[in-house]
Amino acid sequence: MGKAAINLEKDTNTTGLLQSAEHIVLISLFCLILLGFFVCNFKALNKSFVDEWKKEVSVQQRLLQTEKSFQERIYKRKDFINLYGAALKTMNLRVVGDFDFVKDTQGVIQRFGTRTDTTTFLKNMEALKETTDEVGTPLVYISLPDKGKYLEIARSDQFCIEGRMSSQIGKLLGNTVDCIDIDALLSTDRTAPPFGEFYFHTDVHCSTYGEFWMAKALTYHLQDRYLVDFPNAQQVFDLEQYSITGYEFVGNTARSAGEYFAGEDWFEIYRPKFETDLKLINPSMSEQRLGPFDVVMLNGYESKPSIDKYTYWVTNYGRFTSPYYQYINKQADNSSPKILLISDSIFMRGASYLALACKELTVLDPRYFKGTEYVAHILSLEHYDAVVVVATSSNFYNISFSSRLETPNLPTKSMISQEGYGEWIANQGICLDTCNDNRVGGKTDIQIEKDAFSVKLYGWAADFCNGAPFQELYLRIGDIITKCEYGIERTSVVDHFKKDSLLKTGFRVEFPITYLQDAKETEIAFVGVSADGQYLYEPVKYRLYSS
Repeated sequence: MGKAAINLEKDTNTTGLLQSAEHIVLISLFCLILLGFFVCNFKALNKSFVDEWKKEVSVQQRLLQTEKSFQERIYKRKDFINLYGAALKTMNLRVVGDFDFVKDTQGVIQRFGTRTDTTTFLKNMEALKETTDEVGTPLVYISLPDKGKYLEIARSDQFCIEGRMSSQIGKLLGNTVDCIDIDALLSTDRTAPPFGEFYFHTDVHCSTYGEFWMAKALTYHLQDRYLVDFPNAQQVFDLEQYSITGYEFVGNTARSAGEYFAGEDWFEIYRPKFETDLKLINPSMSEQRLGPFDVVMLNGYESKPSIDKYTYWVTNYGRFTSPYYQYINKQADNSSPKILLISDSIFMRGASYLALACKELTVLDPRYFKGTEYVAHILSLEHYDAVVVVATSSNFYNISFSSRLETPNLPTKSMISQEGYGEWIANQGICLDTCNDNRVGGKTDIQIEKDAFSVKLYGWAADFCNGAPFQELYLRIGDIITKCEYGIERTSVVDHFKKDSLLKTGFRVEFPITYLQDAKETEIAFVGVSADGQYLYEPVKYRLYSS
């Protein structure tokens, strides 16, 4: 009995020593990878540091730019990332970096975002609901499943995970807005994908079938609840009507740990076997496309010679970073609906297939509005059969997108005297530099190109009575008032007037050409609010001419 106990103790000690030795080997291997990385990339790091620290910007900006510059210069970047991921997997670790990413129990890589205040978005939805109710248009919010439900780490509900915000907003909206609960449908709809196949494992987005099925669920919801007619929905959402091409895919949440740690996804493209005749209008890019599905809906990634598993196939669909674009289905039945979709990139593929069941589908992404009130104007111009909101990114929920055409609360006192200016500056403190990239040069009458889809204005403006930037800058276009993106740094203004306080006086504003309402001549006016917020400067007027 004593010998057996002694032998057991020896075996236990031996096992412990072997495990300790294994850990030492793994840690040593990990350290060697780090050492090799820094040796191979010392020159790149040094050059990035030297180049960026010569610039006259803040320390924080220098550090951020140094990091960005270094990332672009890393030698054998993918190989080192894959080695790092392999080391994590060997050590059975799930956390990448300082909780930048975590692999959940289903093998999905979760990305942590910044905590979002839901107040802004809820106010947006409240205002949007008032507008849609006034015109009798259904408003629907698509509540996506909680992507972090299988995270299984301590206090995981306290983490802000990309993909969690959508379901939280759905609960907060309650009975005030009609919500489609996608999580519930995944359990009850026999055509729904399993939860593990709804989202990609290596990317924040849904799988192609996940978005395709979600578009189908939306059409059936609109049909059943609001009697919105989709005459060809049965054909559009029958997967047998499509030829399917697939590609190995490593998405954006796997880029920090590599394919050995994160695994690979399968990205699918569904091409209709039935005839399609479509039109894309993208005002912000002055772009039009005409033709079948492949020409209008896809961006041609599959024809590029350099495609591999790291090709970012998600943006092969839609017009990523465009604030406003429209699909027109020229073969649609006259009874087919017009839908307004307010969304981030989570539904770009879903939108492409939804458009096949619509007469028109207008897509808005508020993250790229930059002060242009697209929602307000579009809802004032045209009646839609439904307005749909779907998103997952935290920056979408943080953006304020006005949904009502309301005059901002401006001061009532006017600043009309030129005496406070000292040296007379441009036109009452406002200088318009360019219109659609063409120099204005002091003119107040400006010609707009015949084929322009939008009007982009750049310049600078300042409150010279107070020697400071305006508090706010607005642009009035006919009866519409839109807020300019104001506060852009203009070192040339500082250099000219020898006044550091005038640095953040640049502005830009962009609006759709439809704001001009087909008029050959439209008066626009810039309105500045004084730095102390007490006075409203006299409007500075220009005339836009379109042929």
